[in-house]
Amino acid sequence: MSVRAETVYRVRVGELDRHGDPIGESEREPTQAKVWPRSSNEDATQTNMVIDRLGLDVLDRTFEVLPSDQFDVRGKRYGVEGEPFDAGRRGQLVYLTGAVRGG
Repeated sequence: MSVRAETVYRVRVGELDRHGDPIGESEREPTQAKVWPRSSNEDATQTNMVIDRLGLDVLDRTFEVLPSDQFDVRGKRYGVEGEPFDAGRRGQLVYLTGAVRGG
């Protein structure tokens, strides 16, 4: 089964407060990407957190992705994990991680 491309949004945070938390978003830009799930080995039972991991194939290889960027995918915000890299014809490969409070 083929994975279809969908619209995701890169969020580039502008200013940070004195604690390192974002004050506002300086840029939210759409791009097309293939989104696929990644497994997690994290034990979330003690922290009551669910670790949500995704992979992105950003189809536009000229679309700049920085390690400090965040992405809005399917209504959730994810941080970039590690360094994005060029995957040739597939575009840029980006790993994303998001933590969501468990129930």
